[in-house]
Order: sequence, then C-alpha cells, then structure tokens
Amino acid sequence: MLRWALLALAFLFLAPGSAWAADEIYRCRDQSGQLVMTDDPGKFPPDCEPLDEAPESEGTLSVQPTPEPLPGVARSAEEDAHRARAERAERQERIAAWKDEARELVATFQGAETRRNQAYRRWSYSSREVVQEALEQMEAARQGKEELLREIDRVYVPAPDREEIDRILEAIPAEEDAG
Repeated sequence: MLRWALLALAFLFLAPGSAWAADEIYRCRDQSGQLVMTDDPGKFPPDCEPLDEAPESEGTLSVQPTPEPLPGVARSAEEDAHRARAERAERQERIAAWKDEARELVATFQGAETRRNQAYRRWSYSSREVVQEALEQMEAARQGKEELLREIDRVYVPAPDREEIDRILEAIPAEEDAG
C-alpha cells in the first residue's frame, strides 16, 4: 500500500503538465501577417508582434445567425424536388400501364387459344374461320408482347416491376414454343 502511495506522489511531482495545471497559449503575428501560436513566448520569431488577448468572459456563448438562403436557391431546390416527385409518379403510372397492357395481351392470347381449341374439338366448316381468327389474335398478342418488351428495355424499370411484367407475359409462349 505504501508503495502505491509513493508511486502516486512521485507521479504528481514528476509530471510537470499535470491535469489541473492550466496551459496558456501565446499568439503573435509576423510581418507577413501569419499567426504564430506557442506555449512559450520566448519561442516567438524575432519579427513577431505579440497580440494582446482580451480577457475572456466566463460562460458566454457566441451564436452567429446563419444567413437566409437566397430565394432563387430555395425555389430551385423546391422545383427540383417537385420535378423528381412528378417524374417518379409518371414512371409509376407508365409501369402500371405496362402491367395492364401485359395482362390484356395475356387475356387476348388465352381467349383466342381457348376459341381455337374449342373449334378444333367441334370441327366444322365454320370452325376454320374461327381457328384462323384465333391464330391471328394469338400472333397479334405475341407481337404485342415483343413490342412491349422492347419498349421496356429502352428505359429503366426497377427489378421487382420488371420481374412482375415478365411473369405476366410468360403465359404467352414464343412462336416456336406454341403448339
């Protein structure tokens, strides 16, 4: 215990920059206007003029008001935000329209396919016209699918929306897959 007490006392006396010693900063400005700061005024360069420090008041807080943004800058930021919201809404509307178009193409294709299959089952002379019309509608749906996919490829569509559109259009097989 005595050893610890002696060690603590030695540390206090040997450590010149103890925690409660107040450090002072001395400032001066040289001929070129450069500010020099040191803790020993004897280390000032020869052409340096010491700066008189005004006594600091204890506990005051200096608050500088921030300048108001320029009206043009604020308006520009608001316009940019409004434009971005409008573009996002327009993109969402366009994506919704593409999904609706994909569903309509699938419904057209499936309806034509059903009519074709029914006409094959009840084969008659008039069935040929029904089959021909159904095949034309199925081909139009395939072409609509290809056009829609090309249109979507030209612009950025978020992955979940693109996957949903692709999943909807999977119901329309490519021409070589059709049987």
